[in-house]
Amino acid sequence: MRSQRLRKDAEWLPENAVKTRKAFYTNEKNGYLNREMGAPGMNMMNNPDMMGNMMKQNLQGIIHMFMF
Repeated sequence: MRSQRLRKDAEWLPENAVKTRKAFYTNEKNGYLNREMGAPGMNMMNNPDMMGNMMKQNLQGIIHMFMF
């Protein structure tokens, strides 16, 4: 939608803008599309043990609320 709006409002992109965007995305050393993806951090939702512990704590809290 952004590109459609840009084409409609500005009609043409200047050649210099196209070249800088292309250089930003496709640079061999540090281009946006050539970045190496790092290993994801320890995500709690991907670890079944952590999810189980969270569920236990939530249930214990609910039980304590009903008891009191």
